[in-house]
Amino acid sequence: MNRKVERQPRLRSPEHNSKDNTNLKIVYCQIDTLKPDPSNPRRHTKKQIRQIADSIETFDFNVPILTDGERNIVVGHGRFFACRLLGKTEVPTLCLDHLTPEQARAFRIADNRLTEISTWDDRLLAEQLKELSVHGLDFNIEATGFEMGEIDLRIASLEEPPGREDDPADVVLEVSAGPALSRNGDLWILDRHRRQFVDAVASNPHGREVLGNAELSAQRQHVIVKAVEATGNSEIGGRSRDLFFDSLAVEASGNIAVATLTTGKITEFSPAGAIVREVKVPDVYPTNICFGGTDMKTAYITLSDKGQLGVMQWPTPGLKLNYN
Repeated sequence: MNRKVERQPRLRSPEHNSKDNTNLKIVYCQIDTLKPDPSNPRRHTKKQIRQIADSIETFDFNVPILTDGERNIVVGHGRFFACRLLGKTEVPTLCLDHLTPEQARAFRIADNRLTEISTWDDRLLAEQLKELSVHGLDFNIEATGFEMGEIDLRIASLEEPPGREDDPADVVLEVSAGPALSRNGDLWILDRHRRQFVDAVASNPHGREVLGNAELSAQRQHVIVKAVEATGNSEIGGRSRDLFFDSLAVEASGNIAVATLTTGKITEFSPAGAIVREVKVPDVYPTNICFGGTDMKTAYITLSDKGQLGVMQWPTPGLKLNYN
């Protein structure tokens, strides 16, 4: 049975007379009576629905689902699916029966798009996340929708960068006298593909392979490749049509952390090429990653869209290089 929160003047307005449009009323409806629109162009991943469910569990249900007069959902599909995931049987709704079907469809697009094109004040956001992180919250801070890795990066962005005199990047390293695995003009053979340009070079833990990434133009795939010292051959590890790789760094375990363009993530591959995890960063164009710190668990990531250097704690240590 549906129950009303309060009785208030009803919106009329097929003619859209603003004098008559006073107040909406919240009505609690059985969730099974609501009808999601299969033509809704806004898609919700399982991960996002889980995040919305976590938010509802933490903060309660504070934003009603908007419907038309036939209880078709206009706005609030994500909240609807999250409530079903939580096993809720009743949800608050607002009926927008003063809108025509065309207006309801346009309003759905506007509601999503106008939120999407707003921007964050990165410093104010970082300051508020920092304040929340030190307050001993009785809820998980990730209920804000930001993952812990991104929260750490944003908070770290408030700190002043080290002085140039302390910059380890200024250290000039001695060139190894050992044999080189790759030289100018080398041709890398990747299956039936031939490449003379490979980006983002690194060594694996045992030092007998050089890792890099390349694009296979014929297949529009981006791949992680390795040159093996013993045979001089090259092999393909991770493949993807959807991910665009930039610089990479190797972990002590042998996993490969790759800055992944346009996704705003660092993608971690196993040595065999399987995706182990994806770590969100506050920038759509992370281009470089390296590890440092006493435990090699500090990740330094270039956030190229913002022109910043991000710092975050990585869950596993990076590979110590010969000069560490």
